[in-house]
Amino acid sequence: MDRNSWSLRALSSRADSLGFKMSHSNFGRLKDEPVSSMKGETIKMLARVLKVSETRVASAVLASMGITPGSDDDQQGLVDFVRTSSEVSARDQRILLSVIDAMREDESETNGQQGNYDAHPPRPLRSVAPTSDTSQGQKTDPDDSIIEFHGAEAKKYPAPPIESLAAHPKVKTVREQLDEHDENQAPESDA
Repeated sequence: MDRNSWSLRALSSRADSLGFKMSHSNFGRLKDEPVSSMKGETIKMLARVLKVSETRVASAVLASMGITPGSDDDQQGLVDFVRTSSEVSARDQRILLSVIDAMREDESETNGQQGNYDAHPPRPLRSVAPTSDTSQGQKTDPDDSIIEFHGAEAKKYPAPPIESLAAHPKVKTVREQLDEHDENQAPESDA
């Protein structure tokens, strides 16, 4: 709750907006008192309200009862952490979730199984690399120094001729020029 700046009343309001009825005082009891039992419906509701998996809520309920749950679903716990952490930006969440999905997919291919993505299909990995470490075919993030001009200010800076833009079919990137240079420099072998 602290990490996400949630109050008991905010949780109650969120539950209400999702179609569940649970007062802030009941949320307070769950937070402060050990749980002796809990219905499956309540676990499902808490998972939706707290934006975590049902497995994570059930594990917390078991821990509150003094039962140590197994760590069979460490990857799901990692997904939940990434989704709920206030220390991870939305952009970084997308990147980390893509990496986790790729790891699951890679693991399921190794085991000859289909991946279980909990109704979240894998996202394609980004093809953007840091400027200092690019591979052939990768794009780089633009500098933070890009400035936009609008209105009369934009007229002071006319657009460059279309022939000099990278999107023009006759323009080659520096990487393409280097690759072409390397191809021309390669010694021809006698066949």
